[in-house]
Amino acid sequence: MKKLLLLILCLVLALALAACTPSEVSSQESSSGESSNAELSDSQKLKKLQDTYIYVVEIGSSGKYIVSAHLSDDPNRTYGISSLDELILPLDYKSVECLSNDSFLVSKDDKYAIIKADGSVLFDYKYKYALSGLYSFDDQGNTQYVRFFDESGCVFVDANGTPLTDVFSSFQVYQSNESNIQYVVKKGDELFMLSVPAMTTEKIEDPIVTTDPVCEGSELYYFRDLAAEDLQCSTGVKDKDGNVILEPKYYNIRFIHTEEKDLFIASRNMLNNAALYDMEGNRISEEYEGIFFLDDYFEAKVDEKTFIKLDFSGNVIESAVEQQAELRQKFEDCIKITQTYCDDREENIEDFPFDVTFYGTGDEPEDYRYFQLMFKLKEEFSEYSTYKIRISYYDEEICNSGEYSSEDIFSTKVKSGWPYHISFELSGEGLETIVSGKVDGEDLWSFAYHYDDVTNNEYWDASKPIKINIVDDGSMFF
Repeated sequence: MKKLLLLILCLVLALALAACTPSEVSSQESSSGESSNAELSDSQKLKKLQDTYIYVVEIGSSGKYIVSAHLSDDPNRTYGISSLDELILPLDYKSVECLSNDSFLVSKDDKYAIIKADGSVLFDYKYKYALSGLYSFDDQGNTQYVRFFDESGCVFVDANGTPLTDVFSSFQVYQSNESNIQYVVKKGDELFMLSVPAMTTEKIEDPIVTTDPVCEGSELYYFRDLAAEDLQCSTGVKDKDGNVILEPKYYNIRFIHTEEKDLFIASRNMLNNAALYDMEGNRISEEYEGIFFLDDYFEAKVDEKTFIKLDFSGNVIESAVEQQAELRQKFEDCIKITQTYCDDREENIEDFPFDVTFYGTGDEPEDYRYFQLMFKLKEEFSEYSTYKIRISYYDEEICNSGEYSSEDIFSTKVKSGWPYHISFELSGEGLETIVSGKVDGEDLWSFAYHYDDVTNNEYWDASKPIKINIVDDGSMFF
C-alpha cells in the first residue's frame, strides 16, 4: 500500500512539472539567480563572472566587461559584454570594442558595425574593416571617430554612428604629425586633402607637391605626386625648372654627396628594389634588397646572408666569394690566438660543432662595445652540408643567419655585456640534428674592458681576437 501511495505521489509531481512552461521555469531560475547575486559583494560578483567565462577584461572603469567562453586560440572564439550582474551583449561577435558608455564597435560575418548595449544598430554592417586609432579619443577617453573602409570606399563616423565625412572611393595617408593625420581622398574624379580629427577637406588643384631640396643650397628638389596609385611610392626628384630627374615612383630617395661624385639611392618599395642612380636619373647598378653608403663604397644586400661591395659606378668590387675568403683569413688569424674562454661552473660541449672567434670592430673606444662573432663548422661535422645559426638575448632574436653552406663562415656583430643564447641547426641528406649552447656577453665584455691603475682611467681593448668555447645551458631554440 505504501509503495502504491509513493508511486501516485511521484506521478502527481511529474505532471505538475510538465505543466510548467519553459518561460516560467526560466523566470523562476532568473529570479532565484538575481536574489542570490544581489547578496554578493562586487568582488564576489567579479569572481563569479571569472568562473563563468574564460576571458574577462574590464572596459576602463565602466563596470562593463568584455567576456568570452572560448580559449584565445579557438578559431570559433566570440565575445560579448557583461556587467557584474547580467550579460549586456550576447556572445555573438568576433570582436567587441567599447566606443562610449552606450556604443560598441563590433564585427560579425566579416563586417563591422556600431551598436548600442541593447543590440540596436547605430551604423550598419557595410564594411569589412574598421579602425579607431590615433587622435580618435577625446579627453574623457571616448572615441570621436571610427574609420570604416574596404575596396568599396571609406567613411568616417562618430561613436553614435553618424557620418562625419562623405564616402570616398579611395584614401591614402599623406603625412602625420603630433596633432593630426592628413589623408589624400578621392571622390569621383576629384582629389581632396582630409585633415583628421578636424574632418575638414580641401580640394587638391595640383597633385604635384614640391617639398625640400635634396641638400642645402641644391637646385634639385624632392616632389610627390598625390595622384599616384600608391602614395607611399610617389616621391621623385626634379630641377628648379621643373624637369624631372627621377620619376615620382619611389618609396625613398637619398642623396649621397662624396668627393668623387654625387649619387642617389632610390628604393621602389619599403623592403627592397634599391639601386644607385646618377644625377641625370640613370640607373647605374642592379637592384638589391638594400644599399648602404659606407664612406668610400656602397654595401648592397643581396639576400639575408649575402652582402656585396659596390663602387661609385655601381660595379661589384667585392663579391660574396671574396668576402668569404676575407673572413676565412681573419678567422685563421683568430685561431692563432691561444687565449680560450672556459666557464668552470659549466661543462663545455665536447662535440660542439663550431669553432667560434670574436674580435673588436673598430679603432675608437666606443667601437669596442661591439664585437664581431665568427662561426666555422668543424671538420668532424663535414657530413652536414648546411647549417643555420640563431642568436638571442633572452627571448629577443638578435640575428638569424638563414641557411649557410657548411664551408662558409658566418659572421655577425653583437653588443658586449649581454648574455647570448646561440642555437644551431645542422642538416644534410638523410641527416639532421640540433645542438644548443650559450655565449655569456659579460665575459666578452671582460676581455675588452681594462682599468689602468696608474692613470685611473677605464678603457677598452678588443684589438686582439680571441678564440672561445661555448658552454651548454640546456636551451633549445629550433
